[in-house]
Amino acid sequence: MDLALANPFALDRPETLEHTLDAGATCAAYNHGGKYKGTLLATGRFDGFVNIWDMLTLAPLRVLEAHVKAVVTVSWSANSRYLLSACRDWSCVLWDVETGERVHTIKYDAPVQEAFLHPFISTSVVATLSTQQTYLVDLSQLRQKEKLAKTEIGMLWETDSNGQAIQRSQMTTAMFSPSGRFIVGGTSQGCLLIFELPSLNVISETAICNGAIKRIAIDNRDRLVACTSRDRTIRVASISDDLRQITTLFRFADEIDRTIWNGVTFSNDNEYIIGGSGHKAGHYIYIWDTTSGTLIKVVEGPRSPLHDVIWHPTKPHMASIDSHGQILTWTTNNKQRWAAFAPGFEELETNIEYKEKEDEFDIYVDQDNKVVKGVEDERAVDVDGVNEGGERKVPEYLQGYVDIDDDYNFFPSQPDLSDVEQVE
Repeated sequence: MDLALANPFALDRPETLEHTLDAGATCAAYNHGGKYKGTLLATGRFDGFVNIWDMLTLAPLRVLEAHVKAVVTVSWSANSRYLLSACRDWSCVLWDVETGERVHTIKYDAPVQEAFLHPFISTSVVATLSTQQTYLVDLSQLRQKEKLAKTEIGMLWETDSNGQAIQRSQMTTAMFSPSGRFIVGGTSQGCLLIFELPSLNVISETAICNGAIKRIAIDNRDRLVACTSRDRTIRVASISDDLRQITTLFRFADEIDRTIWNGVTFSNDNEYIIGGSGHKAGHYIYIWDTTSGTLIKVVEGPRSPLHDVIWHPTKPHMASIDSHGQILTWTTNNKQRWAAFAPGFEELETNIEYKEKEDEFDIYVDQDNKVVKGVEDERAVDVDGVNEGGERKVPEYLQGYVDIDDDYNFFPSQPDLSDVEQVE
């Protein structure tokens, strides 16, 4: 379908730099759930602070302080009530965004490389350490005053020639699928692993490259997975419906400069693959088509190198982080076509004085005093309704589960009514 005909007011890929936020950021994430998804941006900083920005006003809403080293990843809960921050100080902190207080602190035996919350369970965390160990943590038992449950996953063993068990590979990255049905992990040997939830059984193991996998991205339909590796190549693979087969589709690499890739993600409509180049002399974002694998656009920013790139959950917008910690937001560059509203709509280049017709706003009544002309149809307009059709489907093993983050209408900032006049 031609998107330009379906929506003449917006392109489906961002190409124009909109705003720059001096945030000192090392990582960023849009809130992906709830009624106000995409309106908040969480950023982790070099000094261990975590900022939450209101992207409508570009104002900071919260400043969270707990870490003493650089924050490596931030992750939102299902309805944006909680935020998980992972840091190289060997800890992860779960925050209550409304109060700005810590809910839980998870200590590890090594610096944390990345950590993510389950898309539907706000007490389930998957974390990967710098020692190439991956843990699945259940925080719900802390509310029952039980010991914190850490389950290490990805420990694959094989037998050597002497009959001794040796570890075959180590996990370098892992994340939940958007549907919450499984976990995808990458190993130091270039293999992609799929773990079934909640059993954590290994469904499939596929070797897609020779070097260690650095980062993984999964599209919203759980059909495509993209990963960056040590061989400076982005690979895109398809996942079968039974999750048992992973087939490589495309390979993207900079054949001239052989630069590394610092970020990879999918667009919100799964139409594009986005790669952030680690070129030392520029800020380049590559956009490929997921169907054909062709390069569509190279978005160029300032001269500062790119550190990471993310896509907005609902709009054709994206945000990138440069080496100085600045957040660069990108949007589409469209000329508004107001004439598309109605065939008889006329666009004016300059303002003109409107002359009211003599009977334009007159009200006429018949012999029974019933209005026959001049009053428009007054209907109750639902400005607070929610379209439930676009919401993600909860996995079968979570049917009946009630999460602590169950408020779909949650927003952390309350309106300031101090200057509002009281009407009696």
